[in-house]
Order: sequence, then C-alpha cells, then structure tokens
Amino acid sequence: MFTFNTGDYCALHQLWASEERNHAGIVVSEQQHYTVGEELRRIVRLVGLRTAEQMQNQLEFLSSWG
Repeated sequence: MFTFNTGDYCALHQLWASEERNHAGIVVSEQQHYTVGEELRRIVRLVGLRTAEQMQNQLEFLSSWG
C-alpha cells in the first residue's frame, strides 16, 4: 500500500506489530513533497529491490528510496 497518510498508517503499523497481525507492507510519503515522476521512480526502485515476501509487515518511507 502506498499512502500520503503518514501519521495514521505509521500508527496502524505499530498497532498491528504489537498485536502480531500481518500486512502486505506500507509505503508512506509526505504529500506534494515529490513530483509524480519522482514518486514513481522511487516506487519502481523499491519494487525492483524488494520482493513481496520482504515487504510483508514492513513500513517503508519513500524518502529512503532516492
């Protein structure tokens, strides 16, 4: 999942981790921080370097994929 709702999804990730619940992975970014093209480049980079299994239960910040 990719979202600009950083606060809620970071909290949700922490809650699910504390309850030992699983999710497919969350990618968060600040809204209007990057152009659409830059967002897409960073997402493509992440997808190219992480498998679906590696993303399970992970919280990734788009800013880390520059």
